[in-house]
Amino acid sequence: METVDLKEAHTKLGFTRFETAQITAKANLLIANYQIFFHKLQNFHWNVVGGDFFDIHEVTEEMYKEALKNIDDVAERVRTFGNTPAYKLSGYLEESDITEVTHDMSGEYMVREIVSDIEVLLSCLIEVHELAASNGDIATKALIERITVSLEKQHWQLSAFVNQKYSE
Repeated sequence: METVDLKEAHTKLGFTRFETAQITAKANLLIANYQIFFHKLQNFHWNVVGGDFFDIHEVTEEMYKEALKNIDDVAERVRTFGNTPAYKLSGYLEESDITEVTHDMSGEYMVREIVSDIEVLLSCLIEVHELAASNGDIATKALIERITVSLEKQHWQLSAFVNQKYSE
């Protein structure tokens, strides 16, 4: 049986196998979280009712389209390292810190759930970013920074919507 030296440099990018394994493991956790988030956004988009229908319907569509692009970008980064991105639905559900919803909910609850899920994603993004930065992986770091900027803005806007709309 052949053993793999984890300190051996990855031939394409100059990182050790251990470094790429660390980065891709965290990236795959991000993919799992993002996939559950993506499906929740579609669920909310399809099933929102009530006075906030148009606001929430439109915002969730924009968000799930952006989420899908971000998932693809992170998965392609994992492939760049020569590894396989997370791809099993059962794995996403098992690994994700974001959970499915199991019942109908009001527009307010949907937005509060999205805000909470964004906080989980931001925490995961920070972990990937810190790991990428500590290993000198500027490409992953830049990707994570782009995603983070957008999610922080969405968090701010949705928090303002919920606080203004439902605190009156």
